[in-house]
This record gives sequence, C-alpha cells and structure tokens, in this order.
Amino acid sequence: MKTHSLIFGLVCLFAFSNCANKESNNVSDYKTESTKPVEQTRSEEPQSTEELKAKAADEAGNAEQEAKASLQKKQTDVELTPKMNLESQKGRKFVRTADVKGKVKNVFKSTLQIEDITTEFKGFITSTDLKSTVVSTENPAISPDTLLEIKHYVMENHLTIRVPNEKMDSLMRKMGNLLEFVDYRVIKAEDVSLQLLANDMQQKRFNTFENRYTNAIDNRGKKLDETAGAEENLLNRQLQSDQSKIQKLQLEDQIAYSTIQLHIYQRETVTRELYTNDKNIEAYRPSLWSRIKDGLVDGWRVVEHLVVFIFQMWWFWIVAVAAWIGYRKFIKKKAS
Repeated sequence: MKTHSLIFGLVCLFAFSNCANKESNNVSDYKTESTKPVEQTRSEEPQSTEELKAKAADEAGNAEQEAKASLQKKQTDVELTPKMNLESQKGRKFVRTADVKGKVKNVFKSTLQIEDITTEFKGFITSTDLKSTVVSTENPAISPDTLLEIKHYVMENHLTIRVPNEKMDSLMRKMGNLLEFVDYRVIKAEDVSLQLLANDMQQKRFNTFENRYTNAIDNRGKKLDETAGAEENLLNRQLQSDQSKIQKLQLEDQIAYSTIQLHIYQRETVTRELYTNDKNIEAYRPSLWSRIKDGLVDGWRVVEHLVVFIFQMWWFWIVAVAAWIGYRKFIKKKAS
C-alpha cells in the first residue's frame, strides 16, 4: 500500500514539473515574441523619423516654391469678369457694363493690342483718348553751347469698347493679361426686363389709340377747327410712340453690346534730349587766337586781291607811262 502511494506521489510530482516547464517555456516565448516587436520598432524608429523629416523638408520646399510662384504671379491672373451666373436667369435681359483701370508696361503698344483683341471678338472702339502728361522738365547745361532736356511724363489712355454681350467675358480675360496692376474693376449687370415689358405695353397702347383716333377723325371730324385740333393731338401721340420705339431700340442695343470703360496708364517715363543753347550767344563767339588767325588770313587775301587788281589794270599803267613820257618830251621841247 505504501509502495502504491509512493508511486502515485512520484507520478504527480513528475506531471506537475512538466506543466511548470511548459508554462515557463510559454512565458519565455511570449516575452521573446513581445520584445521582438518592441526592439524592431525601436530599430525602425530612427528610420521612420528620418523619412518623416525628409518628407517634411520636401513638403516645406514645395510650399516655399508655391509661395514664390504665387508672389511672382501677376495680379491680373485674377479674372476680370466675376461669375455672376447670368446664364441661369432665363427670360431676363441684362445691360452689362464694366469700368476697369490698371497699369500696363507700355500704353501705346497695349492700345494697339487692345484694338486687335477688340476686333478679334467682333467688337469696336467708340472712343480713345491717348495723351501724355508732363510731370516736370529740367534743362541743365552740359557745355557752353549745349543743353540737356530731362522730361518726366506719364502716358495714359481712356478707351470705350463695345463688344457683343456673349463675348464680353472672353475679351475681359484676354485683355486682363496686359495689365500688371489693377486699380479697380467695377462690373454691373442691370436687369431691364421690366423696362422692355413696360415699353412694349406702352407701344401697344399708342398703336391702339392711334388707330381709334384716326378712325374718329375720318368719321366725325367734319369741322376744320375740330379736325386741326385732333390732328395735332394725334401728332403728339405719334411723337411719343416714336420716342418709345427709340428707347426700346437703345435698350436692345445695350443688351446686345456690352460697354467697357478702360483706363490704362504706365509708370512715369524719363526722356533725355540734347539741343543747342540759343540763349547763350557768347558761347558761339570764337576765341582771341582764333580771331587773330582769321585776321591774318583775311589780310593775306586782301593782298592777293590787290596784286590781282594791279595786274587787271595793265592797260591803265601803259597809258599812264605813255602819258608821262609824252609829258617829259613836251617839257624838254618847250624848254629848248
């Protein structure tokens, strides 16, 4: 009996030791497995940080380049025509106008380009006022007989452009590329649908009145005074009807063709030009030595002319000598 109890105790002890070894192995495996990711994470942490730094540097460089590009971008890259969503307003009629002022590099060249752009979009220019305003003028003397004119001026131009309504946006965008700086841009769209409706109703009333009044004059206007008064009243109504038609045509023209008021200018320009100083007469007077030289030359020329004159009078000298010889002979003969 004791032997069986001893064997049973040894078996239990052996089984218990095996279970303890398995648990310790599992714990050690779990520890090694749990430490591996930590070690791996620690080993990978510097690499991921460097990658993040490199990525952040790249993003910073890209952001800096975009910022520089945005600063170098012209102000006129902003569209001159806002999106007013007028196309969705069906049945409405709009009179569109624009008033723009901006700086260009060269007013004269930009004016020629604007004229070409206007022609490209089937528009036309009703007025252009190109002028130069002189800010200041200086005339310093750089030599006794020469002045340097320094002129500061600003060139500008006011244009009135008419363009088909559906092409106004395209023209404004292309024209905006010429502007280096925009002072202001005012665009309006006035709804004139009710004005057109009121004009049509007024026109119908005028037509109805004219027809009825004409029939009344033909049928009942027997007396001259009554007929004359009725005709004058009818004429006034017809004038009002004509004015109503003209107003309608003006509105339709303003609807069909948008009006753009454009004011362009350029940076103050400086020109320099040399010209003679006509006020300083002494500057043109020759020097003393130059005048002495000229005097000697002129004196020698007088001598040359005198010698030539003497030879030109050869006949006079022959006559004089002959007369003198004859006179001497006459005196000698008389004395003897």
